[in-house]
Amino acid sequence: MSNQTRRVSSKSATKRRAVARRRTREIGRQFFAYFIIGILVLGTISSVVFTPTVGTAPTSGALTPTLGTSQFDALITQGDQAVAAGKPDEAVGYYGAYLGQNPGSPEVNLKLAKAYIASSPPKYNEASQVLSRVITIDPAGSSGPYASEATNLLVQIKDKVTPISSVVPGQAVITGTQSIVVPDTTVTASQPITK
Repeated sequence: MSNQTRRVSSKSATKRRAVARRRTREIGRQFFAYFIIGILVLGTISSVVFTPTVGTAPTSGALTPTLGTSQFDALITQGDQAVAAGKPDEAVGYYGAYLGQNPGSPEVNLKLAKAYIASSPPKYNEASQVLSRVITIDPAGSSGPYASEATNLLVQIKDKVTPISSVVPGQAVITGTQSIVVPDTTVTASQPITK
């Protein structure tokens, strides 16, 4: 019986070793798969983060990418497609993402302002701020093509822009035809008050 016990224990030990080898191989395969996925993810991230912008020229001390040469062209294209599809709210996101990295583009700023105006409901205050920025960053100056178009749009929406007011302790807030006085404050005007 002792030979039979040895054979049984030998068989069970062999089975346990086989199961352990299969488990080890399976763990090795999973590790390899995760390793390859990690390499692919790191490669993708490094190519996005460390890819130099090609075709940019320094202007006034800052690098401003030219349309057609930037890695962000896809954002502009998607924004243009969203506007063409009647989805200006989506276009605002694409143009905003582009301008988050390249704020000096008067063309994309103008597109963003137009998307704000076309959005539902229209965002005239945001459009007004962006249009004012376009006038200051147009490389041709205030008579440049982007600045001229921005000026025309500002004239068109000026009645639709609501004054921005904020209550600051120690100051009176004057907006439109009403004024709010914060108690125990001194009124100071940062701009001339006219009627």
